[in-house]
Amino acid sequence: MAKYFFRLLENLQHSLEAFRAFLNHTQEMTQKVKKDYLDFIRYMTPLVKASSLGHNLKEEIYMKAVKSNSFASKPWLIGKMEEALR
Repeated sequence: MAKYFFRLLENLQHSLEAFRAFLNHTQEMTQKVKKDYLDFIRYMTPLVKASSLGHNLKEEIYMKAVKSNSFASKPWLIGKMEEALR
């Protein structure tokens, strides 16, 4: 079971990187939409890395996300970050 969980986290890390590359190269979206998703990736990546290593999320990253302007799925991600701080 643990092996499967870590494999899922690894796949998620790769997916986030692929999505970041897509956003950086696409001309199909407005800059606002791109920024919203890039900011989501900026805060989601450390959460996934901490989870995959069995560590708690650094409070500094959480506070930056809370203080940042709106980004894609912010309320959901902040909730997940709060869970990872415990």
